[in-house]
Amino acid sequence: DTAVDCIATAVRLGAKSVLQFSRRDEAPKQRPHHTPWPCWADTYRVDYAHSEVKSMHGRDPREYCVSTKSFKPCAEDPSRVGAVLANHVGAEGGGVTEYPAELVILAMGFTGPDKSVDPMGMLQRDAHSNFKATY
Repeated sequence: DTAVDCIATAVRLGAKSVLQFSRRDEAPKQRPHHTPWPCWADTYRVDYAHSEVKSMHGRDPREYCVSTKSFKPCAEDPSRVGAVLANHVGAEGGGVTEYPAELVILAMGFTGPDKSVDPMGMLQRDAHSNFKATY
């Protein structure tokens, strides 16, 4: 998993703190009924990097249901990032939280084919935005 590798690399290179934002809620501890074997079990896991960060910094680095809104420039050098502005999806009040940052790595996973592949929208897509195939 790319995000886990990014976390491990950051902490091994001496990051003083590391956070991993997830758009989704924490996965359930037990396998959900909608993902029976042999489907991928979307269950809560503690990967090697999560364990490393917890042992070094005292907490799991994951923040769930977070939606990044924008990046704030560094006050001393506006060409560098200074903070991430984000909110917790579904949180009452909908307030934005400012997370100080010196480095932001985007490990977003596969979110479907890039729109530039089919800019006119001529190809059919399934419910997950993947191109439909005849098989």
